[in-house]
Amino acid sequence: MDYIRIQGDLDKVESIGGNVSPLEKTLQHMEEELKELREQLAAAKE
Repeated sequence: MDYIRIQGDLDKVESIGGNVSPLEKTLQHMEEELKELREQLAAAKE
């Protein structure tokens, strides 16, 4: 849910020409966490 909210915030900030770097970094960090969790889940299923 946080990911979707932040993505919406990024779209809003971008549409008014604001600085989106902090939001992009937050999304990137969340994506990295999700990737690690998916890998852990896949390893646990083996």
